[in-house]
Amino acid sequence: LELQIVASHDPNKMMLKNSRMNFRFTGKNKKLTYKVRFQNTGKGPAKKVDVGVAIAEVLDKGSIEILDSKPKITPGKPTYVSQSYLDTISRADSVHFVFNNIYLPGTLQKGVKDADSTMGFIEYKIGFKEKPKKLPFKSGAAIVFDKNEPIYTNKATGRYKMGLSPGIIAGYG
Repeated sequence: LELQIVASHDPNKMMLKNSRMNFRFTGKNKKLTYKVRFQNTGKGPAKKVDVGVAIAEVLDKGSIEILDSKPKITPGKPTYVSQSYLDTISRADSVHFVFNNIYLPGTLQKGVKDADSTMGFIEYKIGFKEKPKKLPFKSGAAIVFDKNEPIYTNKATGRYKMGLSPGIIAGYG
């Protein structure tokens, strides 16, 4: 009896830190931290990575603040032609973080032994438009390496904890 053991995991993942929130402490000033991880599993290096993130309706796209990224590059336009840069493009219901002029090697590329060098991520903060309703909200991401087909990540869901609502009941008889 032979049994083949196959271990697989998807390195492309979207995470929401503190996804279980208390409804009483959420409001216009509350910021959520998202992290989108990606890995080039191709045969060659990637020069452009487009991370398209679908933003939930309750979140404000104008309040996006980039915290960290790998490969570590500066946001904005480059000062010279061959410099790598991070471009942020806002669409109707999504935001695209585009890594331009980078070198992200593939895992199947010759001479690549370290899998960590083929990985990258983008971490950002985003706020609410106004006090949201007590309903869960989802965000997902699509990752495009150069001009290949998009790779879709899981959906990061924000939920609210069950809470106690103390009240005072008064009466007379």
